Amino acid sequence: MRGGSSPPPNAKAPAPPWQKRWRFIFSPIGLIDLVVVVVSLAPFFVANAAVLRVIRLLRIVSIMKFSRFSAAMREIGAALRERSYDLLVCATLALVLVLLGAAGLYWVEGDLQPEQFGSIPRALWWAVITLTTVGYGDAYPVTALGRLIGSAVAIGGVLLVALPTGIVAAAFSDAMQRRREAMARALEEMEGAGLE
Repeated sequence: MRGGSSPPPNAKAPAPPWQKRWRFIFSPIGLIDLVVVVVSLAPFFVANAAVLRVIRLLRIVSIMKFSRFSAAMREIGAALRERSYDLLVCATLALVLVLLGAAGLYWVEGDLQPEQFGSIPRALWWAVITLTTVGYGDAYPVTALGRLIGSAVAIGGVLLVALPTGIVAAAFSDAMQRRREAMARALEEMEGAGLE
């Protein structure tokens, strides 16, 4: 009797409870919980009110836990993982464009406008703001070559914002199509088996 109720010798033994707990702690949901708990304990260790307000903003991270209850959020996550290489290429192109634009503006406008473009970090600030099409207007090129570089960075920014949007939308659409096809196959199998 006992031999019939025990698992076969080649069956994998279940993980011990301590191993399951560690696996949960280092899972994405467990890490989110850890961040929320650490942030909740921050008032006991941080006296600076400004720093404390910033730390409290991290509690918003707990909203990310709701993604496991939403099929659409899971599909978007799967789409991002599926197209991660394409998104990495877009991010790399954006980084190259920012660096080239900042170096170009520093070289062309650095002597003419030292308060705006006199250092690489200032030029990087301008390049990021221009690439993301925010355009605060606090710094702008005045020479023809500087404006040409600025135009290239701005147009490149528009294109590089559109690319990831299209990539994610296409991946999401593909995932939803696969889901519909799987549901249609399951329905056909049920109808073929006489279940309706």
